Amino acid sequence: MCSSDLFNPRSKTRFLNHSLKAVNGMETAAESAEASSEENVEKCGSSVDKETSSDSLALHHLTQSEEKIFNLLTSAEDMNTSDLKAAKEEEDRKQEQWDSLAKFLLSKKLGDMKTSDFPHTIDTTQESLKLPIFEDSPVLKEIIVEKRFASRKLPHLLTFVNSANEKVQYIFKENDDISMDVAVMELLTLANEIWAARKCPAHVRTYNVIATVHNTGFCECIPGETMLVTDNEKILEQLGTSVEQWESFYYSLIGIMVATAAFDITDRHDGNQLFTPDGDIALIDMRDRKSTRLNSSHAVHL
Repeated sequence: MCSSDLFNPRSKTRFLNHSLKAVNGMETAAESAEASSEENVEKCGSSVDKETSSDSLALHHLTQSEEKIFNLLTSAEDMNTSDLKAAKEEEDRKQEQWDSLAKFLLSKKLGDMKTSDFPHTIDTTQESLKLPIFEDSPVLKEIIVEKRFASRKLPHLLTFVNSANEKVQYIFKENDDISMDVAVMELLTLANEIWAARKCPAHVRTYNVIATVHNTGFCECIPGETMLVTDNEKILEQLGTSVEQWESFYYSLIGIMVATAAFDITDRHDGNQLFTPDGDIALIDMRDRKSTRLNSSHAVHL
């Protein structure tokens, strides 16, 4: 099921209000939000009129701000043909670059390397490999295979270095279909856009995920530790006395609770939730179709 199926006009409105009601309810329980935050939450907490059987009737009941959000979400429909063609060509170009990199890495047979071989540097100056994550200098100079993870599929942590010596880390997965991670990340990005448009502080940490050829894929490596090794003391120490840090953590939790419930993302345990240095909670490893039921034949009811 694609995201457009999940977000018909009625579902979009219900998603907004359920998430914003969660913010409003937790604010009241905390009794510590500033007046400006309370005002935003109150604006976000308006209830949706009774559900109708017609999308057109549902749109009739949208408030002015809700109509703006709906227009924002459907703005792609207003793009002219040339803009859509250019956007698709750009996306295809980026996908080809990632696919070429995946094929190159497969040819290096990383799985045959011994643990003692890491870190291992692969010179790519003669390969003309490019990555869109490096906008100014996309040509790769080298790839450093840092280590092999002990998880079931044995993915590898890679450091990409471009011609300008910029570095970024990604996890490369082989024999692993990560298309579900891609779909979920797109939905979480959409949720963040909806909240931002309504000036709602709830948010979910997102990151780059790319499914590539031959059942491979790349996941951006974001800093942090799983909740398996993060206890309350570490959280308290990291957040300290900063009001901004605590608010970010607080609204991150709200975003996680609403998004996982709305999109039926289950199997959330300490091993697939990451606590980041900036105080957010990030969801990782969402490819299990048994636990993430986005391929259900029914729309998500919010």
